[in-house]
Amino acid sequence: ATPSFSSSSSSSSSTSTTSTRTDPPAVSTPAVAVSQTRQRMWRSRVSANTNFASGFAALAANKSAAATPSATDDKPERSTEPVQPASTSSSSADELQQKLSALSAYTLASNLSDVYKNSSVVTVEKEERRVTGNPRENIINEIIDTEKHYVRDMEIMRDVYLIPLREKNLLTKDELNSIFGNVELIITVNRQLLEALVIEVEKQHSDIGAAFLRVGQYLKVYSQYCNNQAVASRLVESLRASNLDFDGFLRYSSHRPESRKRSLESLMIMPVQRVCRYPLLLASLLKKTPESHVDFVGLKEAHALIEEAVIQIEETKQRMEAASRLYDIQAKIEGLSSQGGLIQPHRRLLYDSPIRAATGSSKIKAAYYFLFNDLLLICSAPSKSSHYQLRAYLPLEQCLINPDPAKAGKAQYCFEVVHVNAGTQQKVLLESASKAAKEMLIAQMQDVINALRK
Repeated sequence: ATPSFSSSSSSSSSTSTTSTRTDPPAVSTPAVAVSQTRQRMWRSRVSANTNFASGFAALAANKSAAATPSATDDKPERSTEPVQPASTSSSSADELQQKLSALSAYTLASNLSDVYKNSSVVTVEKEERRVTGNPRENIINEIIDTEKHYVRDMEIMRDVYLIPLREKNLLTKDELNSIFGNVELIITVNRQLLEALVIEVEKQHSDIGAAFLRVGQYLKVYSQYCNNQAVASRLVESLRASNLDFDGFLRYSSHRPESRKRSLESLMIMPVQRVCRYPLLLASLLKKTPESHVDFVGLKEAHALIEEAVIQIEETKQRMEAASRLYDIQAKIEGLSSQGGLIQPHRRLLYDSPIRAATGSSKIKAAYYFLFNDLLLICSAPSKSSHYQLRAYLPLEQCLINPDPAKAGKAQYCFEVVHVNAGTQQKVLLESASKAAKEMLIAQMQDVINALRK
């Protein structure tokens, strides 16, 4: 039963009050009895609260009596004698003490009752909320919330890293452009997208597809950034090793409160991740949108538009990364210039790995191969500086593979690549680490040869 806290009139005479232990109010709990240990805990809590209430009430009474001027004096004089609290203050303190004790007892008993209630009730309520929630609204909220976080992170990239670096002249203009690209334009586009989404969600019938259609065509600005992202990451890594001021700036900036503990490297990858996530989010929303909904047609068009844009961005990014990889390989192989270099628009690296090889009359020894979609390079094993010496340059369209060469001798798992050009032959003996590795490499090379001869 809930204790009653009705006001009682103050007695003018001071009454001696005997403190008695108050048992907790009877609280109905579902088939669970309060143990003696829990009763002792309850009594300890009540006693502590009673002592606190007593001290608090006495302090309040003293302050009240000291601050109250005489009713007959307009300007009361200060007295050097200690102020004695009125008898009514003691009564008020006792009443406050009793009420706080009763309240504490009731609150603690109620808490014990809640503990013993069947916890499955709370679980069922949570489950029911998830089941009865609107899945479409949940996805819309996810789109808007993640967009807010993304725009905030991009603004951190601009405000904490780009602008200070630009002002401090720690990097050249070309280095800044290579690292940050058109991130400021990306922020403008996504800020507009976020505003359009917020406007739509406030309408009675939100049209999320319309918001993406208005801004989606501008997502192509991501193409430039994504194409350069791999190069930008390697440049940051290189500059951190060679430019101590730049490295120190990045360390300091990542610990500023404004950075939210985001490093530059972690922020740089976010645009690539975000633009690739839009088709997935829209596809999920489309599944939860009935065809009769005002948003269905717009969502379908927006999903098709953005999916096509992301596919183009991804294809261009892959081509740029492949070209960047070719430049890196070409820079590490000595002797390629005599063959006209390595860079070709169609060329891409398929596999590269250590192997053992013999060219001409030389003995078989450690080597390294690079297999492209039209070319096989056999090089010396990498030096300590990760550089290679070219030993064979083999256009695969003009090559044959001999899986069991006669001159293999004691070497196991060998095969021969024969380059035939203008009546001359160049033979390279290759030795794999196992039979399975040999068969796999032969199959990979044969696939390339077959594709080139179609």
